[in-house]
Amino acid sequence: MSVLQITVFASLILVSQALNMCPESISTVSVVSHCPSNAMEWSSAARRKSCNDIGKVQTCTTKSDTFAYHCVLNKEATMLLELCAPVHFMNGYCARFSEVDKRIINDPGLDCTKFDPPCPSRFPSNESYKYQMCYKTAGENVEAHSGFDLQKNESTPIISIVLLAIFACISMILVMIVLLGYKIGWIHFNFPQRNKKDSRVTFTIYIRKCPVR
Repeated sequence: MSVLQITVFASLILVSQALNMCPESISTVSVVSHCPSNAMEWSSAARRKSCNDIGKVQTCTTKSDTFAYHCVLNKEATMLLELCAPVHFMNGYCARFSEVDKRIINDPGLDCTKFDPPCPSRFPSNESYKYQMCYKTAGENVEAHSGFDLQKNESTPIISIVLLAIFACISMILVMIVLLGYKIGWIHFNFPQRNKKDSRVTFTIYIRKCPVR
C-alpha cells in the first residue's frame, strides 16, 4: 500500500469520526443506577428526558426523530448513562457512549450475540433496553463511579482535530501532485484488463524522471 493510499485512508477515517460527533449529547448525559427494562419504562424515561424537544434544535442529524433517548453503557462499560443522541445501528455489540468521541460507538469488547439470551446482529442503539444482559457489566460499578465528572470530557479532542487537519492537508497536497504529474506527463496510469479468473483489479503508476540539463 502506497503512502498516498495510507494517508487518504487515514484521513477518511478521521473525517468520518469528526462528522459523527454530537456535542449536543454531552450536556444531556447523566449517570443512572439502572436503565429501563421494557418499552413502558423506556417511554416514561424518554418523556422525562425530553430528547424530542432537544432534537428540534440540535445539529447532529437532519432528522429530529432520530435524536432519541438512550440508556447505555459508558465507553469503559463501568457505568450506565442516560442521554439524548442520534440513533446508531449496533453490529451485535452492546451500545456504549464515548464522551471523547461524543457519540454512540460499536465496541467489539461486548459482543451481546453471545449472551443468553442473545441480541440480534443488528439493532438500533435506542432499543438497548431490550438486551438487559448488556447492563449487567456496569451494575457493580455504578455507585463507585457516581461522581462521574463530565467536565474532563467536554473539551474538544484537540489531538484528533489536529491529526485530521494534518492528514487532510497532506492528502490534498499528494492528490494535487499526482494530478499535476499526470497532466504534464510525468505520471502515467496503466489499467490492465481484469482477468476473468481473478476478481482483483490493480493498476500501476509509472513516474517519468525529469531530464537533467
